Amino acid sequence: MSDYELTEKDNVFVLTLKLGNNVFNPNLISNIGQALDKVEKSEGPKALVITAEDKFFSNGLDLKYLSKAGSEDTLSFFQSIADLLCRILVFPVITIAAINGHAFGAGAFLALSCDFRIMQNEKGFLCFPEVDLGLPLSDTFRPLVQGKLNNRVAAKAVLTGKRFSAEEALKDGIVDQTTKSADLLPTAFAMAKSLASKGANRSNLTELKKEVYDHTYRGLTGPRSVKPVNFSGIASKF
Repeated sequence: MSDYELTEKDNVFVLTLKLGNNVFNPNLISNIGQALDKVEKSEGPKALVITAEDKFFSNGLDLKYLSKAGSEDTLSFFQSIADLLCRILVFPVITIAAINGHAFGAGAFLALSCDFRIMQNEKGFLCFPEVDLGLPLSDTFRPLVQGKLNNRVAAKAVLTGKRFSAEEALKDGIVDQTTKSADLLPTAFAMAKSLASKGANRSNLTELKKEVYDHTYRGLTGPRSVKPVNFSGIASKF
């Protein structure tokens, strides 16, 4: 069974993550990177939808992996996350996150790195749980909060750890649209198909994204640091 599926139809690629809770670890990062490579190697105007199976879009960081990683591996890991999110941020085709279920922590940031977000409204929440886990926001994720959310919403999301329903996320501008679960992929696909032509000049689209997302892009490409965190203690709570 593959860890992900990448399909293409009518100039739209759909990347489906298939690792259950899809937590961020080196394997997930590698899988997404491989899929992005395939999209980039394609020719002609394209668009990309990122989604997942079952109840999770992504449940955030792999705390079990981090609890065993040394300091150098941890720093390298967070650098790889920043590189991936930055790559998606300025990816040379339009990207749409089709949020099929829970998007917590790094999963929410994966969605924020896309150009547009559509969330199904029948199950699942979007949440930034750092305050409840005792984790810093870190310079791996902070640029996305500052660049994609307004100050009021960022404070609500980060300082309270609120679990946003689809309708609440839409009201606060975190997502662009909500749909019923059965309509999620058709809606995301239709949006992607309508915008695929914007990727005809890929180098120009990337430059436009760098300009539009200037603060976020510079933050994600800046120097990286990781504050000491007892990931073992956090993982033991789950």
